[in-house]
Amino acid sequence: MAELKNRKHEAFCQNYINNPDINYNGTKSYQEVYPDAKDTSAGTNSYELLKNTEIKARIDELQAEKTERNRHKVHKIEAEFYDLKDDSENEFVKARCLENIARLNGLFIDKKLVEHSGSATINIPDKFIPTDEN
Repeated sequence: MAELKNRKHEAFCQNYINNPDINYNGTKSYQEVYPDAKDTSAGTNSYELLKNTEIKARIDELQAEKTERNRHKVHKIEAEFYDLKDDSENEFVKARCLENIARLNGLFIDKKLVEHSGSATINIPDKFIPTDEN
């Protein structure tokens, strides 16, 4: 699929996918193209645009292109880590390179500590509650 004929629709799609300040926010993408639009109308109109089949197809295409660009970047970074590992005499550097290569390939997942203040209700099914028989 080529660029959309409607230049404003194309700009909306490009902003939606590629503008890091917008980051998949339809309302902000709409306001980038139509700067005078208020939040409410921009939200409504962007919702309607995102339901449009041509716009959905263009966004899918742009997302696939972005994914492919990122894949190439990851492979380049990975190659640099392999080169650094192979050239280094330092075992710590080699280990960190291997760790980063594994992280790039999704083998490590960083855990995040989430703190909560207040109360929360958690329902745990009985089958997961230990009994004296276990």
